[in-house]
Parts: sequence; C-alpha cells; structure tokens
Amino acid sequence: MNIKLITTTLLFSVLLTPQISSAHFSKKAEKTPVETATKIVVPKKEIRKAPEAKTTDINAVQRAARAGSAVDAYILGNAFFYGQNGKEQDDRLAKRWLEIAAKRGNACANHNLAYVHLWGRSVERSVEKGILYLKKGGRAGCPKSFYDLGYMYQWGIEVEKNIAKAMNYYERAIENGSTDAMANYAGLILKNDAMADEHAVLLYSLLYDAGETYIASDLAYLYFTGTGTEKHVEMAVYILEQAAQKNDAGSIFALAMLYELGEGVQKNAELSAKLYREAMYQFERMAREESLEGSILTHAFYKYFFGK
Repeated sequence: MNIKLITTTLLFSVLLTPQISSAHFSKKAEKTPVETATKIVVPKKEIRKAPEAKTTDINAVQRAARAGSAVDAYILGNAFFYGQNGKEQDDRLAKRWLEIAAKRGNACANHNLAYVHLWGRSVERSVEKGILYLKKGGRAGCPKSFYDLGYMYQWGIEVEKNIAKAMNYYERAIENGSTDAMANYAGLILKNDAMADEHAVLLYSLLYDAGETYIASDLAYLYFTGTGTEKHVEMAVYILEQAAQKNDAGSIFALAMLYELGEGVQKNAELSAKLYREAMYQFERMAREESLEGSILTHAFYKYFFGK
C-alpha cells in the first residue's frame, strides 16, 4: 500500500485506537450502541507499568532471585521465556522461575504464566488455563493482565468477540493503572458511545500528561474535530509537534498528512514527504526495538500501511 492510498483511508490514529477515515476529517464519526452503559473510569492507582529489575546485570538478577527476590525471579523468568539478557530461551526454566515469582507475590508473573499456557510453552496449550492466569494476575494488580483480557474480547482473539466484556476488563485494567487500557477504552467510547466523548478526552489527556506520547495523535484528533471538547486546531497541531519531537511515529504521520492536505497548517508538499519518510523510519524502529509481542503487532501494522 502506497502513501497516497494511506492518506485517503487514515487520519491520526495509525495503530489501535480509533481508526478514522478522511471522510470524517471535519465531523464526528457515527456512533453505535454498546451492550452496557459506559462508566466514567479513571485510575484508582498511580499509572504504572510492570515492575522491572533494579539492575541490568543478569547475574546479579539471578543471585537476587535465588536469595528470595520476587521481582528478580520474575525478570529471570522473562529472560528465559524470551531468550533475553544473555539467557538462551528455555521454556522449562521460564515456567519454573515465573511460578516461583508468583508464589512470592509478584502479580505480573501470573500474567506471563498465562502465556506459558496460551502458547503451550513446556506445557499442553490451554486457553482456559491462560485466561485463569490472566484473571489471577489482574486481581493481584498486574496492569497488563486485565488489559490483555480486554484486548482479547475486543478483537475476538481466542474468545468470542464481546465489546461489553472488553470494556469491563479495560475498566478493571485502568483501575490497576494501565495506560494501554485507558487508550483502548477511550477508543471504544469514541466508536460506540455518543454520550461519552468528554470522558474519552479526559482519558487521553491523563495519558498525555503522564508522558504517554503514543496517545498524542488521538488527543490531537479530538481537538482538531471538536469531539468531546471545544475545537482547537492550534492545540491539535501543537500536541502533534511536541510528540513528533519525541519520535512518536503516529504524530509524525499525522503531521505529514496535515501538511500534505493543508489542514490546520500551510500546505507544504516537501515537508510532508519528509515527515512521511520519518514516520516510516519510526514505525520500523518500533518493530525492531519493542518486546516480542509488541514487535509482532507493530510490524504487522507497518507492513499493512507501508507495504514493506
């Protein structure tokens, strides 16, 4: 797919939330009802990510894990699971250390144990057990566990598609502090609930203020179209420019489109082409540098949009 075709089918959102066609460039998208009313959900806990090791020295991590550290047992399990940090991939050792971390109280070890079973790594593949571990991880406070359940139900991955369940799990993930859940939840609101656009603006703003630049293109779209907030084109462009300076691929791509179309900025074909090339580079970098799961997903989108 070439760049010209992209510009006729996509506005700001180029990853997971929400995908807008050029037909909606200056008006709100049509809404469809969801099975349950949208709740106003904001994090009850500080926005956070899964715990990380205190050192990048895998030998020190291993010593700490053997001495009783739950976090380091979790990191060591991940090292064996993904074949990272100087460790060869070893499904048996990955499962062992993740189970040890979970027993010591590490919530996100349950999350990764879910994928041991969902992917059949050293055990017989079991979606049922995988979901049980995701629920266990979510109840224990792992931000990503309820998010993944929401994502599975949103897109019908390994389960029957159910938007109401997806939103429910995203709500619970948000309460655990998941920024990814906030983004997808806001996207579902914009797509499915005509009465909650202001809530979507709130969630995107919280994410942006927390430094999550990947959401900038979505927040900019809301300001650009006046969806859930007063229309403010200058603010939209400012948000995109700030995020683009931090190498956010979606924002660079959105700016490229604006300069190509002359929407909100002076039309500039040369700058637009330069920004498109930079966006392509950043998408490719994301595919190289992200985790195994993220890399697969990002590269799939990259291939779809850029035909690489």
